[in-house]
Amino acid sequence: MQKVRKVMKIQEKIARNGVILISLLIAFVIIGFLLTIELAEDPSFAGIIMIGPLPIIFGTSIETLVNVLVLSIIFLVFYAFLWR
Repeated sequence: MQKVRKVMKIQEKIARNGVILISLLIAFVIIGFLLTIELAEDPSFAGIIMIGPLPIIFGTSIETLVNVLVLSIIFLVFYAFLWR
């Protein structure tokens, strides 16, 4: 019975650390977004939403779209190798 409790405590710690890590990453993205808006005269943004192996790409300029397209192709290759 104690082994089960130890495993449960370890799982709770892992879950808590995961939530903290994801929260920090979201905060960093928001801070980076706000700093980019303040520092750039003409900010351009792009994003990618990966639904399985299919990327949905959006952006405000061609240069950023090309960068995100290359990044999505890299993600697609990683996805193909990881899910073999």
